[in-house]
Amino acid sequence: METKNIILANYSTALTNIVGNFAININALNDNPDENSATVKTANVLLESIRSQIVLIQQALDGYNS
Repeated sequence: METKNIILANYSTALTNIVGNFAININALNDNPDENSATVKTANVLLESIRSQIVLIQQALDGYNS
């Protein structure tokens, strides 16, 4: 059980870090279209990471009591 708790804690910490990085990335938007294009591409990668991390957490929760 302790291992499952550690796994969930690690997944949650990773998700928190990704969301924080996403917020930092979005705050980098400015009036420069070229810079914004790169920022949006990075935001898309971070969003995909967030989605993947949520799936990992959901799978861990689904198997928590098994």
